Order: sequence, then structure tokens, then C-alpha cells
Amino acid sequence: MSERTPAEDDRTIVDGQGDEGLRADDVPSRIGPYRLIRELGRGGMGAVYLAEQLEPVQREVALKLIGERRAGGSAGAMFEVERQMLARMHHPAIAQVFDAGTTPGGRPWFAMEWVRGEPIIDHVERHGLGARERIELFVRVCAGIQHAHQQGVIHRDIKPANVLVDRVDGVSMPKIIDFGVAAGIVEHDGRTRSDTTDRAGTRGYMSPELLAGPAAEVDTRTDVYSLGVLLFELLTERRPPPASDTMALESIRRMLVGSASGGSELDDRTLRSGEDARHLPRELRWILARALAPERNERYDSAAALAADLRRYLANEVVEAVPASRAYRFRKFLARNALAVGASATVSLALVIGLVVAVYGLLEARAQADRAEQIASFTTRMLSSIDPRIADGAETPVLDRVLSDAAERVRDELAGQPGIRAEIELTIGQVYASIGQHERSRKHLESVLDLLAGDRSSRNFLEAGAELSLIDIQQSKIAAAERRVEELLEIAERHRPETREAWLDLLSIRGNIRYEQARYDDALAIYRRILGEIGPRPADPTRSIRIGVMRQMGQAYSEMHDLERAGEWFQAAIDAAREWNDPTARTIQADLLNDRGVVLLRQERYAEAESVLREGLREAERLYAPDHPNVIVQYGNLAGAIRQQGGSEKLEASLPIYEKARRLAIERYGPDHPQSVAFTYNLGNAYRELGRVDRALAMHREALQRREALPENHMFQGLVHLGLGQSELAGGNPEVARDHLQAAVDRLGELVGKDFLRRIQAMEALADAHEKLGETERAAALRQQAAALKKGSD
Repeated sequence: MSERTPAEDDRTIVDGQGDEGLRADDVPSRIGPYRLIRELGRGGMGAVYLAEQLEPVQREVALKLIGERRAGGSAGAMFEVERQMLARMHHPAIAQVFDAGTTPGGRPWFAMEWVRGEPIIDHVERHGLGARERIELFVRVCAGIQHAHQQGVIHRDIKPANVLVDRVDGVSMPKIIDFGVAAGIVEHDGRTRSDTTDRAGTRGYMSPELLAGPAAEVDTRTDVYSLGVLLFELLTERRPPPASDTMALESIRRMLVGSASGGSELDDRTLRSGEDARHLPRELRWILARALAPERNERYDSAAALAADLRRYLANEVVEAVPASRAYRFRKFLARNALAVGASATVSLALVIGLVVAVYGLLEARAQADRAEQIASFTTRMLSSIDPRIADGAETPVLDRVLSDAAERVRDELAGQPGIRAEIELTIGQVYASIGQHERSRKHLESVLDLLAGDRSSRNFLEAGAELSLIDIQQSKIAAAERRVEELLEIAERHRPETREAWLDLLSIRGNIRYEQARYDDALAIYRRILGEIGPRPADPTRSIRIGVMRQMGQAYSEMHDLERAGEWFQAAIDAAREWNDPTARTIQADLLNDRGVVLLRQERYAEAESVLREGLREAERLYAPDHPNVIVQYGNLAGAIRQQGGSEKLEASLPIYEKARRLAIERYGPDHPQSVAFTYNLGNAYRELGRVDRALAMHREALQRREALPENHMFQGLVHLGLGQSELAGGNPEVARDHLQAAVDRLGELVGKDFLRRIQAMEALADAHEKLGETERAAALRQQAAALKKGSD
């Protein structure tokens, strides 16, 4: 067992008080539809009981009963805060609230998900989790806290007892509980702060500002501090001194960063904590020191930033908390590269060494224009070889630091040679785009546009603008992409034939924009024009454009539900890519296999789809990082192919893949992105089919809430109603289900046609809802219509 600090440091305080003294004889045996079974625990606000919900569904819940009888007192107000906050949070790492009310005796209560788990410290010790597993578990906790912050909630009482962990399929999964002392967030002087004035939390985990009060000065970084204490305890099995002991805490932080050893002023317990922490790897010590900084401005800005640095540590990448130095970055580079070499990537080492030599040679020769241009050309080729399409499986993180260093020196030391600098900036931007780091790519590509503003018809200017437009499309910034493409097309058309290749590329992006706008006929007309211009046997410069346009033809036909024709175009594009002996073809093939798998999915050929999608995913994982946009999409599609085959085994197998796809999409794009909404919807379907109706409802309600971020003509405008309607029906709410299912039938009919498979499913589910409500004639008519549509589509 780990060493614990004194009991008073573990005690939750609210308004400076302890328990309300809720007596057993004050507790009724039944509250609303819930029968109390046994007490699970009690704290500063009251007690929590295991209860059985008797209607409308039977399940076990955790029922929290507030100790104070008056709903209008401070405890009642805290209860209302927790109720409202929990109701708007939906995350796998946060316990979900189900219901709330007040007992006849005036005590507030709410029912929430009962978490079958144990405090996180007890869990990692009992299961003997190693340091890496503990960090991975902690990162999941950070994701839950970050979600709470995004919903406007500061927890303020993060501690082991409020992070319960259960083992699911061999993986430790956390659930954050007890938001009873949480605070909402409001804007104040440009920074998010707590909107309450109560001091609350647990002394041993409270930040200096929370201990000092008032809580109006608290922001999300107070949770970062508590997370730092929890991480310290996970890694050392001891706790750092409380924030109230500023001298001891500062001594521990100095020991963490290696600037001091323990002194005689420290007590034995604190000294042992510091000595244990000093044996941690250097990066982890710097991460802890930053999270535990007494001054908020020195801490991580968010739980997500703390988690990101831990992920960098696990990936052997440069950790932001460690002071930047060329020696440190070079050591990390060599460490990451050694892993690549160990995986038979010796060629990558040669490429990187050659790149470093080339960049330094370029900078040293910058005063000799001819020589500099020659080396710039060589450097550009070396940078291009980092592109996963050419590096052939070398781990892209191995090369990220080299890109950053090259970009920094090129910017600083080639200011007087804009043409050379633009060439290298363009290549760096394209490589960043190819590995899915869009914001880094955007910075370099925009630099190219600035450098070449006086030469807008140049190949590099048009190419940089085209790449930026593709990034805009990827990030659902369709209007921005359209404005940029139309401006660039006008330039390219004026300067043809010199700009023919760029003009064809931009024309294909115009077609992609029409596709994203669901103007499929317009997109197809553009694609046919391009194929006519290029011809059946193109030269290499336009070969990739031709294959890409063939792919887009298939995608457009797929969205128009002409699946046979879509499959033909995808297969033709696959064949063309396989005939092309060029590294670029490998990337195209991975994407095309995914596209072909999606068509098989829509044709309900699920086992075939799984086989094709697995092949495509293997290619994508070999080429890209795990959170690359192409990989995220393929995770979601593969999960769908597995799930749709039916059976409990397939359903269970699909669930972790769905969850991974959704998590990665939200981390990369945010919860309102179409991909995030789609994965949330699909995950809800999987939960429902597994009988986990509560989780399904949470996912589908979130998807419905996020639909406003989607284009009006997006198919998910109808699908989100279908998913929620089916889950409400499974949850015993036929009246609510009926309204959503009717909306699904109407919207899907408008968006994709009356005989669309999912619309027919919505009609069948709607018939079930009418039947449950006693509306049998309406139910029979709907089933008859659905059967006729099915027959017509066969």
C-alpha cells in the first residue's frame, strides 16, 4: 500500500464544514422509482447508496442523498449545481447522471451511473500496473476532466476516491465521480474562472489558490494542480506535501528538476516523497514540476495539455515541460531514430543524416546563390523523402524534430532568399499535411503565399494554395476553401498552358467542394471534364490527379447510392494505382481500399467489407501516425463492418474500435466535427445493440445536440433522429421515440430518397413505436409501406 498523508488532508471540505450527519433513520427505504439496497459511502454533502431502479427500466444505480433537508440552503444549492453540471456531460470517463428530485422530507437526491470500480490508487496497486500503464490510465482521466472543462465545469475535488477504475477487457477504464463541489465556468478578464464563491475540495489535493480563496479566482488550472498531485501519487506511491506547506512543496519541485537535494528543513515524510520522485525519468519529473507549480501561470493551461505532454513522453518525443535545448532535442531525435533502425528502417537513418547535412550545408552556403540553390534542391528532395508515401513505413515521429529544426533555421537565416525559402517551406508544409499535422502545415503554406505574393502564377504559389484548400476541406471549412480555390483557378486559367497541372489540380478541388456541398451532379461534371483533359494514358505529373479524380467519381456515386457504379470506379482506380510504379500509389491504394470497403458496407456485404477494410487499415497504419485523419476514418469504418455482421461476439469486438475512432476524432477535430458526430452516433448504435441502453441514449443525445454543426443537407441530420429514436424505444419511451423516428423518416426522405435503407429501418422502428402506444392501424400501414419499399429496392 502507498503511504498516505494525515486524515485531515483526505477530507472534503465545503464552506469549511464536514459531514451533515445524515442518520440512518432519516433515510427512506424507497425514493421515487428507486429501492435503496445499501450505503456505499458518505462525505461532506451526504451519503451515496446502491439502489435498484424499478421502472421504467430495471438497473442498479448510485443514489446520492443530500444531508441537508432544505433545498434552498448551501447544500441544496451545491446539489443543484452538481445536477445541472452532470446532466450536460457525456464522456466515457465521467459517471452519467440519470435522474434527480427531492424526497417527501425535503432532501434533494439524484440517481447516477453506478460505477463498478475501486479508487485509482488501490486499483493500480492491486493489479500491479507498471509505469506506462499507470500513465495511460491517467491520460484517460485527463480526457474526462478536459471534457468537463469544455462543458464549463471545474471539478475542484480530484483525488483517488473520486476516480474509480474497473477492468474492461483487460484494460483499466476510469470513471470520475462526485462533482458535488464542482463549479461552473464564466469569462472574467479574458480567462475562464469559477462562478461560485465557496471554497471546496480535499486539502491534500487542493491547489494553492483554492486553499487561499476566494473561489472566484479559481480556473481550470486548479484541476491541473490536483491532477499533478494524483499523477505524483500514481508514479511514486507517495503524495507531495500539501499546497499549504509552500516551503516543502517548493523544495520538492526543486528536487524534481534536479536543482536541489532534500534539506534538513524537510520532515521525513516529505523527504522520502522527494527522494522517490528523483528516481523518475527526467521528462516525468519536469512534467510533475510544471503541473504542481504554485503559480498558475507556470502550470499547464489545461488537462489536455498535461495529457499531450505525457503522450509525447510515451512516444519518446520532445516533452514541452523540459527546457528547450539543442542537446536535449538531438538526444530525443536519436532515441526515436534508434527505434526506427531497430525496426529495419536503416534507410530512414541515412535519409535523416543526409537531411541534417543538407540543411546545414544550405545555411552555410547561403551567401553563394548558385551553390545555395543546388543544396536547396537536394534538401527539398530529402525533406520529401520524409513523406510517408516515400519513406515506406518509417515512423513519422522520428522525423518531426528534424522538420521543426529545419523550418526554424530556414526562417531565421534565409530571410534574404525568399525563393529558396519558399521552396523548402512548401515541402515542409506538404509533409506536415501528409502526416496529418494540419495546423503546422498551414503555418508553412501560408508563409509560402506571403513570400511569393509578387509571383502569384508560380508553381509554388498555386501548389501551396491548393494544399491549404485541401486542409480547409478536411477541417470542414468549406466556404473558405471555395473562396481560395476560385481565386487560384482564375490565376491558373490566365496563365495556361504553363500552369496546366496546377489548373487541373485546382479544378479537381473545386469538384471536391461540390461533393462536400452534396452537389453530386455538379461534382461529377467537373470530374468528367478533368478526365477528358488528361486522357486515358497521362504523363506522370497528372497521373495522381487522374487516379484521385477516379476515386472522387466513386465517392460521388456512393453518396448518390449508385453503389454498383461506385464500386466500378473504385476498382478502376485501384487497378490504375497498382499499375503505377511510384511511391505515391501506395498511399492512394490505402485510401481506395477504404473506399471500396465502404461501398461493400452499404451493399450489406459486411464480411467482405471487413476483409477489405482490414487490408486498407494495415496499409494506413504502416504509412501514418495512429491519429492521422485517414487512420481515424478507417477505424470507424472497420468497426461498422464488424458490428453489422451481428452476434454478441462481433458487437463486443466492434466496441473498442468505435470508442478509439470517436476519441481520436474528438481529440483532433473537436466534438462538433462531422466525423466526431458520426462516430458518436455509431457508438450509440453499438451500445444499444449490446443492451447498454443508458450509454446508447447518452451518445445519441449528444449526436443530436451536435447536429447543428453539420451542413443542412448532411445525411446525419436524419440519422441522429433515427439513432435517438431507436434508443428511446429500447429504453421504454415510445412517445419520445415516435417523434424522433418520424423526424428521421421525413429528413432522410428529403436528403437521400424514400427507398434508402436507413429510412426503411426508421419506418419499421416507427411502426414499433406506434404499436407500443396502441396505434395499431398506423403501425400496420407503416410496415406495409416499408415492405413495399424493400421489395422495390431488391
